[in-house]
Amino acid sequence: GHGHSLFEELLHVPLVMRIPGIENARVSESVGLVDVVPTLLDALQVETQNEDTPIYGRSLLPLLRGEAQTAPSVTIAGFMEGWRAVVSGRYKLIHRTHRRWMLYDLEADPGEENDIAADHPEIVRHLRGLLGMALSGETAPQAEAETTVIDDEMEAQLRALGYVGSQRR
Repeated sequence: GHGHSLFEELLHVPLVMRIPGIENARVSESVGLVDVVPTLLDALQVETQNEDTPIYGRSLLPLLRGEAQTAPSVTIAGFMEGWRAVVSGRYKLIHRTHRRWMLYDLEADPGEENDIAADHPEIVRHLRGLLGMALSGETAPQAEAETTVIDDEMEAQLRALGYVGSQRR
């Protein structure tokens, strides 16, 4: 009964792994459960490039080995119908109701007490775009427009993200 929020008080939990050859490593950035399987497969040196069975997420081994990242990672969380959160770098965007977007700077405000969405519309737009890409399935094949079927739930999510206009064709 604790899954009623997209705030860090419930989402920020430790992920502990024991991987031979890596000791006392810690990843401070946000990661997701989707990253566990790629990390384990990488540690076992199992090839993950298979078109028939795509592997989502990313291996955390480079981070555990202390290798630098070239860009902030993106972590997505979801709860109930339409509640989503996206974390990239120090910023977290929560979409909790139809048109309610809340933005937090996790470094300056780790308790998520000050919604800064109104002050940073460019960050809101960027994170909304990242969320839209993640929800569309980054590795999904591109379909032709005339063969694409969008069900009511997907349309509502796209509309909430601002990708669907007010008229339906």
